[in-house]
Amino acid sequence: MLKIFSGSKPDHPMGDLKEARRLVAELPAGDPIKTLEELAHWFESVRAESFAPGHRAQVALLLDEAGQPAARRLGREYIGAQRLSKVQEIRWWKALDGFWRNSAQAFVDVLKAFEAGEKGADALKGSLGLIAVRALRSLATQMKWLHVRYGPLEQGVWRMAGGVLGLAEWRKVSRVPVQVYQGIPGDSTPEQEFLRMVLFSVSAPDSLLPLEIDIAERIIAAMVPSQTITATPPAEATYWVDIAAGTPPLRHARPPEKSTTVRYVATAGAAERAAALHEAAVRTRAMPSELGLGDLYELGPVVEVLAHLAAQWASKPPERRHERHRVKARLTVAPGFDGAVDVLQPGASLAFTGEGTESWIVENVSAGGFGAIVTQAPSDWVKIDGLLALQPEGGTNWVLGVIRRITREALDKAGIGIQTIARAPTPVELRVQSGNVLGLDSEIGILAAPPRPGDREARLVVRAGVHAPGQNLVLEHEGRGFVLTPQAIAERGPDYELLDCRVMVREG
Repeated sequence: MLKIFSGSKPDHPMGDLKEARRLVAELPAGDPIKTLEELAHWFESVRAESFAPGHRAQVALLLDEAGQPAARRLGREYIGAQRLSKVQEIRWWKALDGFWRNSAQAFVDVLKAFEAGEKGADALKGSLGLIAVRALRSLATQMKWLHVRYGPLEQGVWRMAGGVLGLAEWRKVSRVPVQVYQGIPGDSTPEQEFLRMVLFSVSAPDSLLPLEIDIAERIIAAMVPSQTITATPPAEATYWVDIAAGTPPLRHARPPEKSTTVRYVATAGAAERAAALHEAAVRTRAMPSELGLGDLYELGPVVEVLAHLAAQWASKPPERRHERHRVKARLTVAPGFDGAVDVLQPGASLAFTGEGTESWIVENVSAGGFGAIVTQAPSDWVKIDGLLALQPEGGTNWVLGVIRRITREALDKAGIGIQTIARAPTPVELRVQSGNVLGLDSEIGILAAPPRPGDREARLVVRAGVHAPGQNLVLEHEGRGFVLTPQAIAERGPDYELLDCRVMVREG
């Protein structure tokens, strides 16, 4: 009954569980975006009410479970989408982020009410483990989606996660398994869910593509049951995290000060397992069945992610190949294959105006590349494996680089790690040769260095789709003809391929 004439606040639709279930049953099952947006609205609406902790917990569990099919479906579609408009991409991502963010906050609020001893909070005793697992699962998934867009990770995520684990340890439910969702096999514990976050955080997700992030999340889920977290440092500890500090885990190479809130994780065993699965997948050319990935992904990306995880979880961190030097300078950047051709050979594009370039700030430089800062909102083309042409301020030569890492420190600031792949890029005209037939049309390619008569090998960047197996690429440079036979694709991006080629001088 609405309390209109009494002047009291109307009853909330979610104040009655029967009505709440009816509203959830009426969610648009065929529209995952609208479903998640409506659920986020209900989470926010319930949070503003002064419901008893037990009722808030029941509603949070109901809303969170109702959103799982839509979240899984939209997540698969987002990761698998080949082309999305910017408006579409932002709406999809916001629907996912909003659902997981609100779900996590709802569970954390319930646990805070229990910890504070609010009236009626005793009703939560029997479901503390499940609420903690759901809270940490939502926080871990929120972290994943923040990294999918290389967004800044809010410190509050780790603060909430540490608080949830601490409460679960206090109530002695941190290692008690519960069924996470009805109808979905697989039990978990609060400790295992916290370990998901730790393993994901230490896996350098800022250097992975969205698809690779998705694969890494699933591999981590398979690894977590064999991992433990301890309050005392084991001899093989690789990472530690202070659950009271609200900060992400750090390498044990720099041990922490002694504290009752520090927890230790040994990842060397997981690294060895990932390496063994990688070796088996390469040898058998089959997907490791124990990962439970089925036919969701192609084998190639899974193999690459396994190698990446094995390196990041190893007892010794991956060594930097080149020493960094701190500098402060401007860098002119031209994006993509077409942008590189435009600046290397302006006459090749009648439309070239230089307006497509951007100015970035270089923070460090090494023999292997640059570390740059983008102080405006990073452009849509700033993506892992993206090709760039770069020219340091005051210089006249361009180099080619590939984006390896993106860390968005704020919405309008990102750190970009760039690996140099060519220091003397040379644009050339190519013709495709199939057998003895030489194509009439020419294509633009970019050699990593000018060709010389004695060269046996060369690296060549071509537009995606130009090269096909079994074909040669023929070019002329300074009066000499060269035949390039691609041996392997060393790098591939959305608009280019970097080919390792065998070189022969073409006579006649």
